[in-house]
Amino acid sequence: MPLGQKCYHKPARSSEFKQLSSADVNHFKTIMPAETILATAAVGGTADPIELEGFNADWLNKYRGSSQLVLRPKTTQEVSDIL
Repeated sequence: MPLGQKCYHKPARSSEFKQLSSADVNHFKTIMPAETILATAAVGGTADPIELEGFNADWLNKYRGSSQLVLRPKTTQEVSDIL
């Protein structure tokens, strides 16, 4: 690995988990305003993947995720509906 390049631990994803789809994003749009949803084009959104980078790293910057969707609810009812 070149000097200065970061190496992140990436655990294997179980194939038993569902893959996110545009149908999921559309469902969340029925729960909350579209401006509170960040979704990449891969799942039917318009957000640049760079916008999601801050949400995909832990506070120590040791682990990095690959989420294509970020939900930012503004009310407790939206949180409840999401769950």
